[in-house]
Amino acid sequence: MSFRRVGPPGLCRRALSTTPHLGRKSIYKKEYNVGENFMPKAKPGEEKKPQPSRTVTSLEKAVEDAYIQIFMELKMSSLVKQHFRRREFDRRIHRVNAAIEDCFLLNKNRIGLRHHNPLYHRLLQANNEARLVNDMRHLALSSILQDFVTPQMWASMVKLTDFTTPYDWYPATRTMHRTVHMHVGPTNSGKTYHALKALESAETGVYSGPLRLLAVEVYERMLSKGRPCALVTGEEVRLPEDHDKYYVSSTVEMIPLNQRFDVAVIDEIQMISDKSRGFGWVSAVLGVQAKEVHLCGEERTVELIRKMLATTGDELIVHRYSRLTPLKTAQVALGGSMNRVEKGDALVAFKRSTLISQRAMIEKATGRRCAIVYGTMPPEVRRQQAKLFNEPDNDYDFLVASDAIGMGLNLAIKRVIFQKTEKFDGGATRQLYPHEVKQIAGRAGRYRTSLPGATAPQENCGWVTTLYVENLKTLKQLLNAPVEPITKAYVDAPVSVVERFASFYPPGTPLSFLLLQIQSLARLSPLYELNVGHEQLRIANILQDIPLSTADRMTFCYIPASLRYLGATETLRAMAKVVASGQGGELLEMPEVPLEYLNDDGGDYGPGMDYQARLEQLHAVINQYIWLSYRYTSLFPSQKLALHVRHLVAERMMETLSGDTYNKAEHRKEREERRVLADRRRQNWEGRDKKQRKRFFPDGKDPELGMPKTQKQVEAELEARIEEEAMALEKERLSPEAERELAAMDLGEPVQWDEGEDEMEDEMEDEGDVGGAEDRVNKDDKKSVRSDDDDDGETAVRKLLGELDGDGDDIEEKRDELLDEARRIREGPTRLR
Repeated sequence: MSFRRVGPPGLCRRALSTTPHLGRKSIYKKEYNVGENFMPKAKPGEEKKPQPSRTVTSLEKAVEDAYIQIFMELKMSSLVKQHFRRREFDRRIHRVNAAIEDCFLLNKNRIGLRHHNPLYHRLLQANNEARLVNDMRHLALSSILQDFVTPQMWASMVKLTDFTTPYDWYPATRTMHRTVHMHVGPTNSGKTYHALKALESAETGVYSGPLRLLAVEVYERMLSKGRPCALVTGEEVRLPEDHDKYYVSSTVEMIPLNQRFDVAVIDEIQMISDKSRGFGWVSAVLGVQAKEVHLCGEERTVELIRKMLATTGDELIVHRYSRLTPLKTAQVALGGSMNRVEKGDALVAFKRSTLISQRAMIEKATGRRCAIVYGTMPPEVRRQQAKLFNEPDNDYDFLVASDAIGMGLNLAIKRVIFQKTEKFDGGATRQLYPHEVKQIAGRAGRYRTSLPGATAPQENCGWVTTLYVENLKTLKQLLNAPVEPITKAYVDAPVSVVERFASFYPPGTPLSFLLLQIQSLARLSPLYELNVGHEQLRIANILQDIPLSTADRMTFCYIPASLRYLGATETLRAMAKVVASGQGGELLEMPEVPLEYLNDDGGDYGPGMDYQARLEQLHAVINQYIWLSYRYTSLFPSQKLALHVRHLVAERMMETLSGDTYNKAEHRKEREERRVLADRRRQNWEGRDKKQRKRFFPDGKDPELGMPKTQKQVEAELEARIEEEAMALEKERLSPEAERELAAMDLGEPVQWDEGEDEMEDEMEDEGDVGGAEDRVNKDDKKSVRSDDDDDGETAVRKLLGELDGDGDDIEEKRDELLDEARRIREGPTRLR
């Protein structure tokens, strides 16, 4: 068999060229830098979602660490041990490793568009380690479990995750025709006031707000007006007795959707765009059964609500309000000085440690008390601190607070001071959004004086400024920047959907995987977005090895847990084990609950806020217990004891906050030492200054004018003193002949001749002065010589003054030198001529 010989392929000029074809040129115009930061610097006033801040090299290292963590976690999990052999698991997990390597290889070859390299962008969007681990876990489990899902099951899952019409989840509400009133405007415009007036005029109604503090405030307001009202929050339920019809004041997640009302008020409607809690507002707007629904919030929510109600057929009426008092920006900042704070000021910071330090600095600098409010503080303590600050006739003149003052508290603030214009949002430090700045700054302008009936000029105007000069310009830009409208509302997957979804996968499948899988398959309307909260995923992973049902796991995912405290994970797992086992739920029998903090002495922790943090941790744990006691009544029977303990913790926290933020005795000692040191330095400086300026400023200041004397004035006074000393010495020590000689000399003004001198010469002639006649000779010539040689005379005078400053000289020698120098000064110009 013969093979046809084929020659080498012909190479044209196009093939030899190193320039890529025009159709194949990269879309990237500039050369890619491996160390380049992907997060562009945000301009003040822009409301953009934070972009990932990882570089390529750091992302590769983070993905590698996360992959190793997920590999070891899945290898030891019960799911893998029960359903996979070792070799099968390695083969399936290798798919994930290969996919990750391919995505980075594509990116290095500049194929980085989202639709070309979606996995790389998904990893890039994980702007923190926890989110990256969750995405990697979902990716690994998707590869491992994909063979368990048949095409029929996959079709059912896609149909189940169709969330395009969330309003159909509330069929009873869709049978009603509702009228929705939107009360929109800036802070301190009276929008909530008008909505509550409509609530009070109805026979039955419900108020729903974002905070238990607001719910309690409306609850007490209705009771004060003689209206029966119930309080329904996640941690507390108070029902009126002997009343069939009553008002309800609740948090937004607890609003009763199976009960009909005449009027419903939903406060802070702009939180419908909050990722972690937005679903509560969506459920309230779409599901509350009320003839009239009043929504209170910001202007930027109007268009979204209009589109949402267009799908339900409800009528919308918008009421717009203006701010009751103007808000102005100060032209100067405080320059970092706490001595420039004034009564009624509120300093805003975004870190608990910063608030604590700023509070101590203000109290040290002013000697007055300062209230404090921040997010993790219990509502009872926040309310007490706000009351202390609002009372005009006590020692609490100032307030330091976080962005928690933006809602839920009525504060008499005259001026809001921003410590910074940046905050940490859990993933990265970002610039404040314009709506956040306006929400906080709008709290200014409710200041009142301590005199009843008296109105301060500043009361009708709110002021806002910054602590440091470099932040003032940014603050002005944020206040003047336009606020972008809200375009999406966040919803959560219903528990029934999650339970049905779990049935398609083998037992032991992590709940975090199920939630992320629902999110990846969900289809939604452009008005909505499905959110899976980071805290939900974290709690689901913490409780993964505890045998709970899917419904119980979802219940724990919504518990108000504060996982940042020490021991919070162990406490949460202990409560989950009570639900799994069905026993051991007595509060006093749970060693994970740190009740011993109540017996501690706050003084042992020092003047800081360490003991306060321990009490906050205990309060959070007790709140979790109470929250579970309303959902698992038989498993957590110590509800009354828990309520009592929570009250004791709140009282102890109030007592701790009323203490000193610093040691006053040591502070007074330090101030006295600084004052003594300052006086010593001042005396040393004055002595050194007096020694240096003694020739011209011997007595310091002019008593008549209250200001330093000029050099000519001091020289004239010194010349007069020289004359007096010379006359006194001659009268005491000299003979009559020398006295007559001294009297014949003119030691007055040596360079000025006027009519007064002629009269003085006549008097001297009557007394037998022989020197007067000589002085009258050639008077004009002397005057001209003195004016020409004035510098020589001044030099001689200064030399004489310097010699007079000496101490211990013999009086006779001093007298002779004085006479000689006086004659020389008087006769010097004549000799020069």
